[in-house]
Parts: sequence; C-alpha cells; structure tokens
Amino acid sequence: MYKKIVLAVILMLCVVFMASCSKTEATKNVEALIENIGELSSDSKKAVNEALKAYNALSDEEKEKVDNYSELESKKAALDEADGFGKKLKKLLKNEDNQFTDSKDSITDILEEAKELSEEYEAMSEAAKGLVDTDGLKAFIEKFEKYVVNAEDAAKAYIKAFNQVFKGKKYTVTAIYCIKQIRDNGDEYHMFALKYKDKNKKTHTVYSNARFMSSAAYDLIVEKADIFFAEEPASESSDPVKNANLKLDIEALK
Repeated sequence: MYKKIVLAVILMLCVVFMASCSKTEATKNVEALIENIGELSSDSKKAVNEALKAYNALSDEEKEKVDNYSELESKKAALDEADGFGKKLKKLLKNEDNQFTDSKDSITDILEEAKELSEEYEAMSEAAKGLVDTDGLKAFIEKFEKYVVNAEDAAKAYIKAFNQVFKGKKYTVTAIYCIKQIRDNGDEYHMFALKYKDKNKKTHTVYSNARFMSSAAYDLIVEKADIFFAEEPASESSDPVKNANLKLDIEALK
C-alpha cells in the first residue's frame, strides 16, 4: 500500500513537471520565427520585428521558455546599430555635392565628422558591420582630403607671393584664413586673408579680393599685389577672416 502511494505521488510530480516544461504553441511559434530569420542581412528587419512582436505578446512564463531569444536580441541589436550608422552616413554624404561658398559648412569640420564616423564603424560589432556599405564613406574622405591638400597648395603659393611682394619688410605671417569654393564642374577656387606682424610687432591683415586656383596663380598674385593683398575685404561675405570654411595650419605651410 505504501509503495502504491509513493508511486502515485511520483507519477503526479512527473505530470506536474512535464506540464511545467511543456511549451505552448505560441512559444514554439516564436522560436520558429527566430530560427527562420536565418543569416542576418539588410532585408532582415521585417522578420526580426515580427519575431520580436510575437515574443512580446507572450506571457512572462512563456517568454522564459523561448530557448533562442538571445539570438533574436543580438540580431535586433546589430540591426539597430547598423540603422543608426546608416542614418549618420546618409546625412554626411549630402555634403558631397555642396558648393562651398561663404556661408556653407566648414570643409574641415565635415572631414573631421567623416573621420569620426569611420572610427565609429571600426568600433561596431562584426554583425552590424556586415549590414552597411562604407565604400561611399571612404571615397568621401579621400575627396575631402584632396580639397584640403589643394587648399594647402594654394595657401603656400599665397604666402610665398606675399613674402616676395613685401621682401625686405621684415613681415612675419602669423595666421591664414581660407574661403574655399568648389564649382559644379569640380574646379576649386580660394580666397585668403593673412595676418602678419611688422618689425614693431604690430598685427595687420591683408585680403585677397580675387579668387584663384591652387599654386598656378603665383605669378598673377605677385603681378596683381594690390588685388591680392588689399587692406580691406571686397565685401563682408568675402571676408575670409569671418567666413573661413577651411582651417589651415600656418606653421605647416611655412
């Protein structure tokens, strides 16, 4: 009799245990949805969201029995990471065709932003990296670095011409400002302003009141010194001191 009671109790416990371990159809459905997501791609967002919606509809007890939920979590995290990066990249690339005039964003700042975005990409998870295309970002950085290099080339010509025109005056160039313009056809033009100190350490500013292209204009700058080393800017909008859109290191240009 005692054995029968013990056996009955064990049987009852097994039934209760089996019932607690069993999964509802809703739980099994969620696991199947997660399994069917497969390899993560840029087209997986709909499948991930469907699985997540079905999971959130489960009771707390059912959720605990979803064995592959961690897989859903990681895939959702990767998609969110890639989506956030993609939005930043799209916003950045809108600057690519900007014609940089007096009031446009700084070329230097945009380049710095692009490089920061490139660093952000390197810090992303491998799963998220596989969901974004950074070829456009790489090309963008190369393009804007070229803009800076060409501006440096033009700045060197401008400083060299200044030293030639004012040879023997003992002037020392202390700062340079640049408005860089990029036309639709890709031509690049520059307007500069120079700050310099005379032999009495008094600071002065001269302005280029004509645009020129790179170092090729050196002879013209020397020839037209009154235009390229004017005491006042042609207009407030063409004043490189106030409207510089490119930061240049004067020490690196000397």
